[in-house]
Amino acid sequence: MKLASFWSMLLEGTLVPSLVPDAAWDDPLNDAGPARSLAPRLAAWLEPRLIPGDLQHLRTTSGESRVVVEHVLGVRDGLVWNAEKQRGEKAERVELATAVVGQRRGDTFDAFRVYFGTWAVLDGNPRARLGPVAPDERAATKAAMDAMPIVRKYFDALAAGDAGMVKLFEPDGYFREPANDFVCGHHALAGHFDHILELGGVGIEFLTATREGDRMGLELQTVQWGKKKMDGPQAGFAIYELGEHGLLRGSRVYDSVVPP
Repeated sequence: MKLASFWSMLLEGTLVPSLVPDAAWDDPLNDAGPARSLAPRLAAWLEPRLIPGDLQHLRTTSGESRVVVEHVLGVRDGLVWNAEKQRGEKAERVELATAVVGQRRGDTFDAFRVYFGTWAVLDGNPRARLGPVAPDERAATKAAMDAMPIVRKYFDALAAGDAGMVKLFEPDGYFREPANDFVCGHHALAGHFDHILELGGVGIEFLTATREGDRMGLELQTVQWGKKKMDGPQAGFAIYELGEHGLLRGSRVYDSVVPP
């Protein structure tokens, strides 16, 4: 199967029959379990919310043992963030940004981990997702990040609470939050990082890395924010894309992290 068709196959009911019988599943609303029972549950939640035909495939990133697909789904009746008023507001249509990590087994997949922010679709009450969700491949992930030093520098700055990380982005670089809000360009990025780092640095653990060319996706978990540790590690996914100068062109984050 082509993972770019993941959401269409899920809604059509053809996804599960194409999987190995013991395929595993984990998503932000239902946690972990067998795909044969949890995939239909997510489909039943999504089907009445999805605007017909409003499904955009963004990227596919393929690695040796995993494939990652990113989509934006147009869904009904959610929340959008009003940056000027610093509050959420009801909207008839919201864009739900999603990332799906498929774990390969030969020519098929034996595990899916679905990531998206839940704030916009759960009426402003994001559901914390306790990790670990992904397999622990820290040694290989460290090596992959060391091979893309700009990504390593970004997370070092994040951990240190250093908003100067904006210099690691291309002039037109952007950051997309889990609620699908964009900030683009150094001025907007500086304001964004000043805001999220008000409490201090963010401590992250890195579990898997999937790289294709100048793009790297990371399954990770947030364990600390400022001086406060999380009650438990909160799972998420983020992907980083380099631009023409070797700096960060894009940072796209998929999680429901609730600060302590």
